[in-house]
Amino acid sequence: MEERFNLAVRISWWSVAGNIFLSIIKIMTGFWAGSWAMLSDGFHSFSDLLSTIGVLVGLHIARQPVDKTHPYGHGKAEAITAKFIGILLVAVGVAVAAGAINRLFSPALAVPGFAALLVALFSLLLKEVMFQYTFRAGKKTGSPALKADAWHHRSDAYSSLASLVGIAGARLGVPLLDPLAGLAVAFCIVHMGFKILKDSIDSLMDAALDESIIQELKEFASQVEGVEEVRMVKARSYCSYLLVEMSIAVAPELSIKEAHDISELVKDAILDQNKDILEVFVHVDPA
Repeated sequence: MEERFNLAVRISWWSVAGNIFLSIIKIMTGFWAGSWAMLSDGFHSFSDLLSTIGVLVGLHIARQPVDKTHPYGHGKAEAITAKFIGILLVAVGVAVAAGAINRLFSPALAVPGFAALLVALFSLLLKEVMFQYTFRAGKKTGSPALKADAWHHRSDAYSSLASLVGIAGARLGVPLLDPLAGLAVAFCIVHMGFKILKDSIDSLMDAALDESIIQELKEFASQVEGVEEVRMVKARSYCSYLLVEMSIAVAPELSIKEAHDISELVKDAILDQNKDILEVFVHVDPA
């Protein structure tokens, strides 16, 4: 668990550095080159910075040990953090859309400078690299907050692509495309925000996992000697891990100790097969 936490923190600090750099360069270029699309993209990168800081806070809280007021630990903090990231994305998207619509009805539309085009291309490439790096780390650690932050990078890559198209179109003689690109950026931000919100709410509400995972757990348990039947399997996400609960049936003539030993074998078998499982609770019934 410690290794996963350290990896998540390291990735998040790299994201902080990247977003500080992109926020400054895009906002400054947006003002200087007169591009609403670039300016919107810059504020999107700034929201990325805030969300990554939120990830770091969530990871720090989730790492705290069990205490009297939190007997099951603080793992849900990551899902709560991901939820706030989703809300932040939706809010930023709405603000960007409002600004773009206002610019569309402006009496005079300026043509963006060439610098905005170069910065949009650079941002697109860098953000895609940041997405790939962060998402792979999120899959490796199982961190919902880190995965949410990765999708935030991807949404920023989409917004940079929209900015690139809008700025290029405006420079080719269609100035209306610059604020329209701002609207496209807003759509990407809002869409990604709702996706992150849905995933974080599913985690907080203990939504059912993929059926293939449940079937795999049943197979592991049924292969243990002494298990007559696997009657029930439930699993839910907890922080970066899974918690499993199951009910097995054993021969009725077995002693309590023998039945208990079988349940421990089932638990060990499942933990050995899937390193993402934190705990297994096994209930034993007579067959």
